[in-house]
Amino acid sequence: MAVGAASALVPAYMSEMAPARLRGRLSGINQTMIVFGMLLSYIVDYLLKDLPGTMSWRSMLGLAAVPALILFFGMLKLPESPRFLIKNNKLDEARKVLGYIRSNKEEIDSEIKQIQETATEEAKVIQKASWGTLFSKKYRYLLIAGVGVAAFQQFQGANAIFYYIPLIVENATGHAASSALMWPIIQGVILVLGSLIFLMIADKFNRRTLLTVGGTIMGLSFILPAILNVLIPNADPMMMVIFLSIYVALYSFTWAPLTWVIVGEIFPLAIRGRATGLASSFNWIGSFLVGLLFPIMTVSMTQEAVFAIFGVICFLGVLFIRTRVLETRGRSLEEIEKIGENRENKGKIA
Repeated sequence: MAVGAASALVPAYMSEMAPARLRGRLSGINQTMIVFGMLLSYIVDYLLKDLPGTMSWRSMLGLAAVPALILFFGMLKLPESPRFLIKNNKLDEARKVLGYIRSNKEEIDSEIKQIQETATEEAKVIQKASWGTLFSKKYRYLLIAGVGVAAFQQFQGANAIFYYIPLIVENATGHAASSALMWPIIQGVILVLGSLIFLMIADKFNRRTLLTVGGTIMGLSFILPAILNVLIPNADPMMMVIFLSIYVALYSFTWAPLTWVIVGEIFPLAIRGRATGLASSFNWIGSFLVGLLFPIMTVSMTQEAVFAIFGVICFLGVLFIRTRVLETRGRSLEEIEKIGENRENKGKIA
């Protein structure tokens, strides 16, 4: 429950604190820390695997309290976001917080004025906001875009790899899964390197461009092994693992970080809390279904066929990006809201 709440709150908080020109890169740091934590957990799992009895499991779960405590005490030092403070009539506190994270007085004054204008326009909406407000014509376009991106990120099958890579390697090579525990570490290293690449390119390329390129190559990485398996039945079984590593590499600096960048950027102030929670919920639902269904699917069909299905979903995700998601790079949260409202009326993409 705590991780689920954090996954909804962190993107919204970071997007409200970060200046538009750096929002992608700063949100990318969040992704880097997530995948670094995953890598660290894989390494700990590997080091603890030979402990006697249940000590390996107990030690692994007990050590997870360490980063949790660090997060708890670290959060005590963080201020509320300027948008939250202005919305609650705490202008002096908002100006003080912006003074920590903006470069000059002119930038601070301009941002405060813009936030105030948006907050004034939406005050009546916020007071009457309900779950029904999310689906009103004013916000429908942005809601579908944000929730859709979050859902596609999981249904594209990434967690099938992260959850089951030892079993995938076992099926591909015939070796026992316990001897394949090094593979999660390899995948974790790829994820960390990819997240670092994202930090370098986050605000240099359009969000939609990166998602399109990433989703296309991810889809090909799933579908090509199935095609090659038909054309070359005796091909090296490790070919599947190599293609999955290519998938993880592209995923790590496109869909993995950009999903949460977009979720943090795209929702207007009036619906941000509920909409971000809904997007996070759909993301976790996708994670649950992929984790549940992947082993069941591999019993009834080959791994190549299962991953080919994920490949098709990757291409559908690209189509969704090109037709339903607006470009958010370099735009303020208020500008994004106005563009989204216009797109709902016109049915076009910027």
